[in-house]
Amino acid sequence: MRAIRRARSHLRRLVLSANADHLLTLTYRDNVTDFDRTSADLARFIRRVKQYLPDWVYIAVPERQQRGAWHWHLAVVGRQDVELLRAAWRDAVGDGNIDVQKPKSRTANRRLALVKYLGKYLTKGFEDGNRVLNGHRYRASLGIQVPCQTI
Repeated sequence: MRAIRRARSHLRRLVLSANADHLLTLTYRDNVTDFDRTSADLARFIRRVKQYLPDWVYIAVPERQQRGAWHWHLAVVGRQDVELLRAAWRDAVGDGNIDVQKPKSRTANRRLALVKYLGKYLTKGFEDGNRVLNGHRYRASLGIQVPCQTI
């Protein structure tokens, strides 16, 4: 439970510090159940996007569907070049799709809605029983400046 709270808290700080306000979902056409493969695919996708958008910021959380397939949810900043992202994802995985949208929320604060949404999938990842010791449950861009307070 402490690990879940700590991960959700750090995820919240990352999303709020990055000013992320859109949700990008990366999916596979095939039923990909190998998490190591999906992690490598995400890394390839990010490298391709960073070639064209070096300052692109993301916070990524995996989700395992009921059928066992993995896909990724990413918090991103601002409007996105959908064609570039779709081409980069298909180049990385072969056959897949992306979806970019504002988080659906009843409140006006999109960033908090995004934190809740990603936090739900982060928690789901801990509770599914497939936890690896010291395994990372989310990925994030390097260089997101999270303010800290020294006491």
